[in-house]
Amino acid sequence: MAEFEATFRRVAPVFCMSFLLSGCIAAAVPLMVAGGAAGLGYSGYKLVQTAGGGSVGIHFRMNGDKEAPPEALPPLHAVAVWPGTRREVAFAGKLEQAHRFRVVAPATIFSDLADVKVPEDLNQMTDAERDHAFSIVCQREHVDMVFAARSLGTTSNDNAFSLSRANVTSTADVMGYSCATKQVTWTDELSLIIELGSSTTPSDTELGTISGSAWADRVLLATGENGSGKIAGAKG
Repeated sequence: MAEFEATFRRVAPVFCMSFLLSGCIAAAVPLMVAGGAAGLGYSGYKLVQTAGGGSVGIHFRMNGDKEAPPEALPPLHAVAVWPGTRREVAFAGKLEQAHRFRVVAPATIFSDLADVKVPEDLNQMTDAERDHAFSIVCQREHVDMVFAARSLGTTSNDNAFSLSRANVTSTADVMGYSCATKQVTWTDELSLIIELGSSTTPSDTELGTISGSAWADRVLLATGENGSGKIAGAKG
């Protein structure tokens, strides 16, 4: 999330310049309008209004112009959450609240990794190194799956001639490593689209809570009704 704030501060003045003739309105532009986030042109998972008056759109992997349903997950009895930021903490917390399965929190996994001198930064690992690190968690915590996220970076759209499109997008790979098959068997892509309609930059804590909560909802949907692995409304 740290790269988001730097990008936000770079593009926010451009957003403000488009208001120069009217005194550079600093108030948030309302985006919670009937029919969805018309200002963002957003048609994804959902829209959340931030404490500073802006908004954050959330979507997962897209299929054309629509959000694809999540891949189904098998029944799970215990899962671990790879350490990261507030996003992972919020994700683990919401999974715990659902009482579907036992959840091993990021802090515990961080301690496990420190014991065996394995780093937690997935962006610095090859796929083989990542899978080996996940397997260590499986062995130590006796879980069925390890959930993790890896940042894909941040992009900005600061078109001064189209105010509704001034935003920053932060994207991450989210994945589930199966301890039974010893490979990543579940993947998705999580994107946050942060509207620049407020002078207050959303904090990393707020963005992490929003994204972690949405990620947990996605996983719970993928586990199906009561954790059966069958997604409601899915064929087959």
